[in-house]
Amino acid sequence: MTTREYTLLIVESSVVANQLRDLQIPWLEVLPTDGYLWKPRYNSDTETLTAIADPKKRKLRKELKSISDWAAKIIIATDKDPAGDFIAWSLFKILGDKPLYRICLQSITLNSITDQIRQASRISKDSLKSTLESRYLLQKLWRSRYPEFSPELAALAYITSNQCNSNEYQDEYGNLYVLKNYGNKNLEYHENYKVRLNDVDYHLYKPASIYDLFFKAARKNKDQFEEISQHLFHLFTNRIHSGYTNLISYPRTAANFYYPDTWRLIESVFYRDSQEYQIKPESIREKPGRDHPHESLRPVDFTATPEKIRHLLPGKLYSVYKIIFNSFTESITVQRKPMFHPTGSSAKFILTDQLNHTAPKNFADLKPCLSISELGRQMNLLGVTRPSKFAKQLDEWIDQGYIINDKGMIRHGTELPRFSERIGESVQLLKKAQPFTQNKSASELKSLFSSV
Repeated sequence: MTTREYTLLIVESSVVANQLRDLQIPWLEVLPTDGYLWKPRYNSDTETLTAIADPKKRKLRKELKSISDWAAKIIIATDKDPAGDFIAWSLFKILGDKPLYRICLQSITLNSITDQIRQASRISKDSLKSTLESRYLLQKLWRSRYPEFSPELAALAYITSNQCNSNEYQDEYGNLYVLKNYGNKNLEYHENYKVRLNDVDYHLYKPASIYDLFFKAARKNKDQFEEISQHLFHLFTNRIHSGYTNLISYPRTAANFYYPDTWRLIESVFYRDSQEYQIKPESIREKPGRDHPHESLRPVDFTATPEKIRHLLPGKLYSVYKIIFNSFTESITVQRKPMFHPTGSSAKFILTDQLNHTAPKNFADLKPCLSISELGRQMNLLGVTRPSKFAKQLDEWIDQGYIINDKGMIRHGTELPRFSERIGESVQLLKKAQPFTQNKSASELKSLFSSV
């Protein structure tokens, strides 16, 4: 089957659908679900999942059925998260016995889309359902064993406690240092050090994730994080700059990389139009595997600098776009920054605060800290938050007194439970449980909880 046979591509977002339609691929029909066409209902007694039709989406389901009858190939491009998996599974209800394929929607260019469609893999209805039911089962097992606190609250207490090994430190002036190579973490051991100003560190700036954006934005203003999230949605959905659907790429991502297709586009644009930047060599660029649905935040038009379009954006929108654009240019170029090597050790401390490139007076004076970026990353790894929900959660945690936001640095709030052995046990169990939910093993998940 070739990619030029009539193909139906089903996506979640109407904005993404419009971007794909702008490519004007004659053999490709794109249809968005705009969220759930059915709604999940989990029976905790029988441990089974069912899908309940959303009456408001009846017309869309009918359209989907009609178009699918003509398609030679049907491909689902929903995210690989619980919501995306449920949408993919529920589509089997209306599409019947037709074979369904799936891709992770990467950079939206003609070559990228056609390549992904050609490599689409067939999906299993039973496998998707088992995965989803395992995730719901994990929630049930948790409530039974730890009724006094939620997974989110336990993870938050654990990560913000001193029990977590930190790789971030602050000096007395608030400058942030990151432990790059994991050597001896006893800072008193590193009182003597050398400063080498001529080293080039290609990995000093990775492409920025949503978590990085919230951290950088918090350093500059006191907006609520939900407001920043709304600015992101506005930049993504509104046709601001002539010829482009939006100013930034899809904003719901925890990724710190760009796709190879994006790197090729970056290279062609900057080598043609600018001598200002030295683009990172191929060998050290941050690139993902094929199963990642999104890449880091970036401008869609690399030549649309903040200065060029400032007159098109209100103040706060301009501020957010400027942070994204500057993070983008830092992540694609070779950065020459000071590197601080403690004497007699392989540990390396890198100053990431761009306002002050001076070395700390004494490594023993640095104090462990936790940035918004690191909190988001760790919560995501534990499976208790997603980038699309993180802004709202941050605001709620701050309002409830669970955490304190100090210019992008997170402190333990007065209302957050202190670290305890039971919280530590629960988070360790959560870490062990993640592979079981991904591998669709309900029996092993039950065995894990019963063995503790």
